Amino acid sequence: MINVNERYLIAIDLDGTLLNDEKTISPLTIEVLQTLEKHGCFIVLCTGRALRGVEYYHDKVLKLKHSPVICYNGHMATNPHDKSFKTITHLIDKEIIKGIYKELVDKDLINNAMSENLSTIYVDKHDDFLFEFYDKSGMKVVDGPLNETLDQDVFTCVINFGEKTDSEIANKISAVVDAYQDTEVRFWYGGDYCELYGTDISKSKAIQEVASFYSIDKKHVIVFGDSDNDVEMLRDFKHSYVMRNGNPSLFGIAHNITDFTNNDDGVAKELIKLFNIRI
Repeated sequence: MINVNERYLIAIDLDGTLLNDEKTISPLTIEVLQTLEKHGCFIVLCTGRALRGVEYYHDKVLKLKHSPVICYNGHMATNPHDKSFKTITHLIDKEIIKGIYKELVDKDLINNAMSENLSTIYVDKHDDFLFEFYDKSGMKVVDGPLNETLDQDVFTCVINFGEKTDSEIANKISAVVDAYQDTEVRFWYGGDYCELYGTDISKSKAIQEVASFYSIDKKHVIVFGDSDNDVEMLRDFKHSYVMRNGNPSLFGIAHNITDFTNNDDGVAKELIKLFNIRI
């Protein structure tokens, strides 16, 4: 059991973890997280989404008052409630993205691609699934082949290879990316998408940067995740929880498995046990 009066950093993935399958957060979970923040804990939404895709849950649903946000899988960390916290950004070189993209097109390994920074979305063609996570509202959208349109460094590049039938396509995409320094590829669990990210950039690294700024010891960090973009943080922190509904490959990496899924308040129920919260 953890002392609720001690300050902890609680980093929580969104999709498949904090959000249920309807993309909502239950009243129980809201109450638990608000209670912990009132006791001085940082409730850090830690996601692959863009910042604009997190703000609604952070500000409107959870109504967090002092907690920072980690987005783009660790490529950005910010705290709009704390002017002393200087936003952390790790951009990917546009020339690397353009080079990888062109090779994937030439090898017929790609169906669609999207890349973005804080102001502009670059996309081959419209993708309803991607735009659920990377909302176009307020963004400049540039259509066309990324090797021709991309003119700024970016936070992410997501690639769809869904119409391809080659069973070895993941290995072929990885082989292309491996030839480029400072960039790696991660495949989305249960889907036909992958994303490019900076070497040594992860949610775990961003959590450590945020924790260091607020002088929070590593042993006072608690993390929750469900998918491959959570691997590093589930591995690196003692108080790590993979969701019951998560990728089974993570069950041997995380230090704990939640008793309940994202549809049954899995995060909240673990925190209630950890902190002995009375609801």
